[in-house]
Formats: sequence, structure tokens, C-alpha cells
Amino acid sequence: SYDYTGYYVNLPSNKLELVMDIESDRFENLQITEAHLKSEREVVKEERRVRVDNSIYGKMNEVLFSTAFKVHPYRWPVIGWMRDLNRIDLKKSVEFYKKFYSPNNAVLVIAGDIDVEKTKKMIEKFYAHMPRAKNLLPRTYSKEPAQKGYRFQKIIQPAQSASFAIGYKSVAAGNKEAYALDLLSSILGEGESSRLNQKIVYKKPLATSVGVYNYTPASPGIFRIFVSLKPGVSFEKARKAVMGEIYRVRNNKVTERELQKAKNQVMRGYVDSIKTISGKANILALNEIIFSDYKVFFDDLSHYQNVSREDILAVAKKYLQLNQANVVLLEPKK
Repeated sequence: SYDYTGYYVNLPSNKLELVMDIESDRFENLQITEAHLKSEREVVKEERRVRVDNSIYGKMNEVLFSTAFKVHPYRWPVIGWMRDLNRIDLKKSVEFYKKFYSPNNAVLVIAGDIDVEKTKKMIEKFYAHMPRAKNLLPRTYSKEPAQKGYRFQKIIQPAQSASFAIGYKSVAAGNKEAYALDLLSSILGEGESSRLNQKIVYKKPLATSVGVYNYTPASPGIFRIFVSLKPGVSFEKARKAVMGEIYRVRNNKVTERELQKAKNQVMRGYVDSIKTISGKANILALNEIIFSDYKVFFDDLSHYQNVSREDILAVAKKYLQLNQANVVLLEPKK
């Protein structure tokens, strides 16, 4: 992701020591050669072609971030531009590995059918001897300057119909306004009964699908709206319909029923995310990485429950202003 690299292993509990042996060795003694680099570069380039260059959503998302962010590193795609992948050399790869793959820059989470004391001894055995990185400094990012006006980008690529995205710079994970923005995204775009789905997919069939997501990484992220248009529908007509709904939530409180439904959706998502052992491990790791405290996760639901209709109105007024919008239109290649 924009903030961390995660490695995930699902395994039988009786193979934990073997896998920890393998993973600790890879963590400390990875063999980076010219041949390995050349081979993996082509793998990642193909991954980029599939996930970005040949993906409508992937391409629009990449352009949206580079449009919204002009200074912050989030303007660069996680996978890198193709020119970046071609430029990475052996020296840079080794330097990166030695700097960031160190115990003082890593979080290890083990969840499942384990004996805690035995597992702690295994961790000591395989990881305790590893030296800490000495040149690892705290992350300091340049602050993104305030956006001074509406931004628009158009891209053309093979597609059956046009799509567009609207992004507003949002807040970071842990910010109290993030909870209201998350609920607002549900009210606008989650499920068939959401406002935008009702307005432009069902009642006025301008679009085939709508998605709304409040992305809150470690630094301020983006409140995103994605719309796939029906063939023959003009972008301007659909854009005005979406902006009309944005205007409504900026100027009128959502209903109590809408707010409660959004809270129910968030609660269901949280429960679903921790149903599996891997889900539990992932959520603990994420919170430890972002906040340096995995226990933050246990307070989230109470924060959502405390959000009021007035809070939703306040964040809509503050963040979803027309002069703060970043719009990307993807037109089909003729």
C-alpha cells in the first residue's frame, strides 16, 4: 500500500517453525542478483499492465492521485510508473533492502492455533540476533499545499463506455473526522439503496455502477467517487447529477435512518474483516504500523456510533467543496 509492504502466510500450525525459519532467512539474507532483478522486473511490469494500464479503475485511480497530490509522495503509484521500473538497478535494490528490511522497521503478527510461550521462543531464535538499521529516520513528508481550484484531467483508452472519478482530499487514519467521512461514503454509494445508486443507476439510468470510498491512509487521503456511464450518456449530464447529490449533503442533514443504516454497514464490515484468522492478523498489523498501537482498532466502532447527523453535515461542508474537486474523465478510444 502507500504506507507499508505486507507479507502474508497462511499455514498449518505444526509448520510454524519451518516457515519462520524460511521467512527470517529471507528477511535477513535475501540474495539480490542481476538475474533475479531482471526476472522480477518483468513480473512487476506485467502486473502493472494488468492492474493499471489495462484496467479502467486502476488507470483512473492512478491519474486521480497524481492530479490531487502535487507534493506528497501519494502522487506516485505504489507499483511505480513503467519508467521507474526500468530505472531500478541492483545498487538501489540492495540499498533499499538493507535500509528498510530491519527489525526496528517491521511488525510481526502471529495468530491462530499457537502456544504463546513456545512461539515467543521461536521468535527469539530466528529474529533476536538481527541488527537494527542505524540509518532509519522517521518519515517526514512535505505537507500538501491547499488546493486553490477545481482540477480536471481526461484520459483516452479502450473501453465500452466512459467513466469518471471525483476525488476530494480527505483526512488521515485516526482523525476524528474520518469516521463521519466513512459513514458519508456509505450513505452516498454503498448498496442499491444509497443515494447515488438510487439517483443515477435506478431512477435516472445514467450509470451502470457507482462506488464511493473514503480512503484514509497514514497521511491525509482521498474521498473518491467512481461512476461508470451507460453507453451514450454524456459525462456532463452525469457529473451534474452527482454534484447535485454532493450539494444536498453539503446543505442538508442526512436522515436518521440513513445514518443508522451506514453505521450498521460499517459494523458488519468490521465483523466480516475479523471472521478469519488471517483477517485478525491483518487488522492488528495494520493498526500497529499506522498508529504504533494495535489496540486503536478496538475503539473504532464506538467512534462510529458517536457520529451524529450534524457531524456528517460538517465534514461534507468542509471537504466536498467544488473548488476542492479533482475530476478524471476516461473516454473510450475511437
